[in-house]
Amino acid sequence: MSSKGKTTSLYTDAQGQAMTHSLPCAVNVRGGTFHFRMELVPRLGSLWVLMHGPAGEAVSGAEITIRGNHHTVTDEKGRGVLEELSVGTHPVTVAHTDYIPFSSQVAVEEDLFTVLEVSLQKYVSKEN
Repeated sequence: MSSKGKTTSLYTDAQGQAMTHSLPCAVNVRGGTFHFRMELVPRLGSLWVLMHGPAGEAVSGAEITIRGNHHTVTDEKGRGVLEELSVGTHPVTVAHTDYIPFSSQVAVEEDLFTVLEVSLQKYVSKEN
């Protein structure tokens, strides 16, 4: 984008937010000045996680983490929702004190709920 020979670069930060150092709001064109307003909206989606144990029972209290900065905990029905995630593939981890940790990749799509169903395995105790 240029205005009177000035170039403005747009980029996104680590959280997917649009950043710029200067953004012109008026451009001189033949016959007058063209004024405009630009609004940058990030592309976002949501993740719905359904968590159950080996017998199909709901697992409540499991902590779900996306990229280390989005967290939620499953409810009594084993459901957890993470909203306003940037579009793309993200690492997801699930932790619960009674179950073996789970990790995977999940693809978040724009304006959609991506569903991830996870079956956690219990820790096996060694009895002597």
